[in-house]
Amino acid sequence: MQTPIDWQAEARRMRAQGKTSVEIAALLGEAPSAVREALRGTRLPAAAGDDAKPLGAGATLIERRVPRTPRVILDQVALTAAARAFAAGEIDRAELLRRISR
Repeated sequence: MQTPIDWQAEARRMRAQGKTSVEIAALLGEAPSAVREALRGTRLPAAAGDDAKPLGAGATLIERRVPRTPRVILDQVALTAAARAFAAGEIDRAELLRRISR
C-alpha cells in the first residue's frame, strides 16, 4: 500500500520531466488543485536554448500609464440646486447626472 506522500514525490518527478500539473493530476488520479499545491515552488525545467529569464522579463511597455486626473469636488450649493431642479421636473436624469458627475 502506498502512503499518501508517495504520490507527491511521483508528481515532483513528473514535473522534472516537463509535465504540466493537469497532466500529472490525470495520470495520478488526484485533483488538479491538490497537485498544484504539492508542486508549489517546483518549476518546470527550462527548454533547450532557453535562458533563465522569467516570463515578461525585459519586456517594454508600449505606452506609459496615463496620470490620473484629480477628482473634482462639487460644492454643496451646485449639488442641491441640481437635485431640486430634478425633483421639480425642470431637468431630466441625464442632465442631473451630467451636473453632479464632473
